[in-house]
Amino acid sequence: MSVFLSNNLLKKDSIESPEVGQDEVALTKRSNGLYQFYWALRARDLPTIELKGQSNQTMILRIEEWLNSTDFSKLRTLDLSSQGLTFIPEQIDRFKKLTWLNVADNHLEDLPYSMKELTRLKHLDITGNKFSRQPRVLSQLVSLKYLFKDSGIIFI
Repeated sequence: MSVFLSNNLLKKDSIESPEVGQDEVALTKRSNGLYQFYWALRARDLPTIELKGQSNQTMILRIEEWLNSTDFSKLRTLDLSSQGLTFIPEQIDRFKKLTWLNVADNHLEDLPYSMKELTRLKHLDITGNKFSRQPRVLSQLVSLKYLFKDSGIIFI
């Protein structure tokens, strides 16, 4: 059960090329971001999907379908640190039993508001990302006890 990244996702120049339209750039960035998130979860005894040779749009649809249909109820801890993630998909709210989430050392600029549904989340590490402000969802995480961020550990 392998996952393959299509060649067009490996070419960083294709994202920055002036002849590529803005819609295609946004599509490529979304496709890359979802792929990175999917790939970070690949070793978690979850079903896999074949992505080899898929267009960006098809890849987005397949990964979002996978996120919407996969049972994440067994996951209590999730370490997504240093995965090159540019965003966390809204479907993170399906990881209902998470108590510990590490998204440190990625390229995140915000966290999805859907994370407020993670009512069991006690530990969250967001150090080493690109937040220009504190993500607003942090105030909605009702069970959060330990927040690790660049300014230190905050005990809530």
